[in-house]
Amino acid sequence: MKFILAVLIAFTAAGCATHKETFTSTNPNELFIGKKPDGYPKTYIEPYPGYPGFCLDVKETLREDHFKGQTIWLKDKYLRSVDCPQ
Repeated sequence: MKFILAVLIAFTAAGCATHKETFTSTNPNELFIGKKPDGYPKTYIEPYPGYPGFCLDVKETLREDHFKGQTIWLKDKYLRSVDCPQ
């Protein structure tokens, strides 16, 4: 019984370890096909919605990938909480 339990735990851990974190977006500004757009990386500060006085420091970069023979550029966003500038 202990052996079966150990095997089940091992399979569960292995299944969780191979899971890739992905998301689906319907926003066309998150993906570019063809040549790399100008102006990246971008860094800007925007207000944090619903929390006055708090802002997000946003850094956007592009990552090259290939899909069905085409070059695509995927947008990566890195967010950091900061105080809003005065």
